[in-house]
Amino acid sequence: MTIDTSVTMVTVEGNYVDFEGNPIVGQIKFTLSDMLRNSLANQMIVPSTVTVTLDANGSFSTSLPSTNDPDVIPEFVYTVEESF
Repeated sequence: MTIDTSVTMVTVEGNYVDFEGNPIVGQIKFTLSDMLRNSLANQMIVPSTVTVTLDANGSFSTSLPSTNDPDVIPEFVYTVEESF
C-alpha cells in the first residue's frame, strides 16, 4: 500500500562534494520518529526511515511527506543522518 494521494509530498534534493568539487560517496537517512495520521484518508504512517544513496555525482532526490500538511497530524520533523 502506498501513502494516500491526499498527503502532500515534497521532493528533497541535494548534492554533496568535497572542497575540491569531487562527488562524495555515501547515503542520507531521513527518519520519521512519530506516528502520523492522515485525517482525510484515515491512514496511519508509522515511524520509519528512508535511506537514499548518493549517485555518481554525489546527488540524491527523494519524495517525503510534507511537514506542514494541515491534514497530517501531529506536526513533525525528520531526523537527517549523513553517512559518507
